[in-house]
Amino acid sequence: MTTPLDALVAALRDAATYNASAEASPEAVVWCDGNSEFAPLLPALRERLPELLTYGDFNLSVRSGPAVWLRAAAVGAIDAVRWPDGVTPILYLPGIGRETLKGAEDCPAPLQTLVWFTVAGSLFGHVNGKDWTLRGFLAAERGALKLSVADDANTRTALAHAALRFCTRPVEELRGKRWDADQLNALLAPDLAADMLDWIDGVFAEGADAGRFAAFAALDPGSLFDHSENRGSYPKLNLHAETSLRDALMKLEERPVADARHELLALEKEHAWRLQTVWAKRGEAPLAAALAHLARVARAKPLPSHDGAALAEAYVLEGAAIDQEAMSALAAAPREVDREAVTAALRALYLPWLEQNAVALQELVRGGKVKLPGTDTDKKPEANTILFVDGLRMDLAAALVKVLAAEGVTAKLNWCWSGFPTVTATCKPMVSPVAGKLSGPATTADVLPVAPDGKPATKPVLFKLMQADGWGTENELLPDGKLWAETGRFDEEGHALGARLADRLTGGVRDAADRVLQLVRMGRSVRIVTDHGWLLMPGGLPHAALDISLVEFNGKRTRCAMVKPKAKTSYLQVPWSWNAEVSIAAATGARSFYAGYEYAHGGISPQECILPVIEIEAAVRSRGQVSIRELKWEGLRLRVEVAGGADLRVDLKLGMETSGASLLKGERVLDENGRTSILVSDEHERYAACLVVIDDKDHIVAHRALTIGGD
Repeated sequence: MTTPLDALVAALRDAATYNASAEASPEAVVWCDGNSEFAPLLPALRERLPELLTYGDFNLSVRSGPAVWLRAAAVGAIDAVRWPDGVTPILYLPGIGRETLKGAEDCPAPLQTLVWFTVAGSLFGHVNGKDWTLRGFLAAERGALKLSVADDANTRTALAHAALRFCTRPVEELRGKRWDADQLNALLAPDLAADMLDWIDGVFAEGADAGRFAAFAALDPGSLFDHSENRGSYPKLNLHAETSLRDALMKLEERPVADARHELLALEKEHAWRLQTVWAKRGEAPLAAALAHLARVARAKPLPSHDGAALAEAYVLEGAAIDQEAMSALAAAPREVDREAVTAALRALYLPWLEQNAVALQELVRGGKVKLPGTDTDKKPEANTILFVDGLRMDLAAALVKVLAAEGVTAKLNWCWSGFPTVTATCKPMVSPVAGKLSGPATTADVLPVAPDGKPATKPVLFKLMQADGWGTENELLPDGKLWAETGRFDEEGHALGARLADRLTGGVRDAADRVLQLVRMGRSVRIVTDHGWLLMPGGLPHAALDISLVEFNGKRTRCAMVKPKAKTSYLQVPWSWNAEVSIAAATGARSFYAGYEYAHGGISPQECILPVIEIEAAVRSRGQVSIRELKWEGLRLRVEVAGGADLRVDLKLGMETSGASLLKGERVLDENGRTSILVSDEHERYAACLVVIDDKDHIVAHRALTIGGD
């Protein structure tokens, strides 16, 4: 595999593989592409895949035709269409989702001849049973490429323009960079100054190269002259400034904290203007971008040390934002040479802040002013759904609440103390709805509580207890049934990736938000809980020495250790949350009992012990009392009336979700009475769709699922 296009070709052919001892060979690979996102790649794919057939208007030269023609071609009934023996045909269906074909009774008549292939063929898509989107194929964690591609409307538009150029570049060249709209547009318009001059001269227009022109327009050529001294217009000056900044950041780790803070804030003043240049917009000033986040870390204040509640409240309101800035600084510098410079700055400024606050909380615990019992195990959850998000630290929870708010979902962020030690074995059972049924044994090697029958409370045991208590542990069809659901891989990826976890956080938060939206739109009220937070320090947390002879067998972890009963140690020892007779030592400050670990948890710090609890209402918020009053079909014309909808906009999306592809050429504006009408093409009759109402801030304020043409 050298390019994403190579990976796509391989994946399409892999979709035809089967177990010859148990299965019949598939008659075709069915490739549904509801939004036609892969269409720009078709010319290149046809050169590589002679077996590729496309649904559409009849055109023998590109092997395209209607469903009946595809059915005949797939079984070899058309002499003019041939491919090598033993190769399975691939049916590409642009604009059609698999749910359309699988709904055999509701499938539009022109497509019904292809329904057979959903049974006798193989559907090409994600392992979760959904069709691939272009971004999904490029960026999915369980895909072949795992590239970092932003997930926003501008990036999706830019990816559509740059798809062919992006997918024919070497994979290694694409890795290690966060691809957003500006980066993708730069692929099509790499010489912005030359394009601008050609445009001024009239020799460069949209008709000559639509994709390149769209990218040129999106990059805003006027930004070449943004700065008063025109310093931003010269790439060599930007490159020199990045080199100079890199050298300055590398030296900070050697400086005392106060000096490092002063020097970094001076660097911010020197380089802040570069964030407004075209080079920053094209991702060619990563250290200038990281510097903005580092400056906020440099201004961080220590948390209150006199009272546990005051410390926790300050961490939730202000401290977690510093963690987020540190992670953002790392994510802004994906190249190793730049990340080394950011690492030096974080070790100079962020590490002392982590250490100071961890020591403050540890002293409160030592003095009995903070106890870490975990949540109240007797409290019954008010929500009918508990969503467990593994390793959801407070900064990620705050980001999740913002994403949900942008989707119109009311989410209230609260906090609680974790159990101790802050590891999954101890803390996940504490946030489960059956915590009251568990207890801690007098001796333990894995800090895991036990069920009433004495079995360790592993995941299968917890699930059985929950099921016996009336909690579903898989998707429940009824919205009022009690459900325990799980999502998130922050902790798993942190242990695997170390500091590179910072690159995955934004995508992980978006994935968690998608799961929440799925549950909320089912009519569920949701409580989001987690087990523990974590510390992350590029270059490794400082080492806390602990003689192995003092520790129980297999009793040492990165931030906690089970010390032998008669062993003497100066480390703070805290009762195990499940049995106070068992004491566990905590590493001092932000240190680790094992050297070289960038990611760790198990000890005592605000990041590990102050856990988010998010309460979410069971319905999407309706701003300003906006509600859909009436939807009436007259043939294929939909008449819409929205209460409180004057001058708002409506759109009709394909599928049951608000994120589907638009079926309209443009949004419709509601009149002063909140009314409009929409005429839909007959090719979509009987399709599932979702009408959305959009306010002046582009927020969806109401929506309703429907069937085109009526029930």
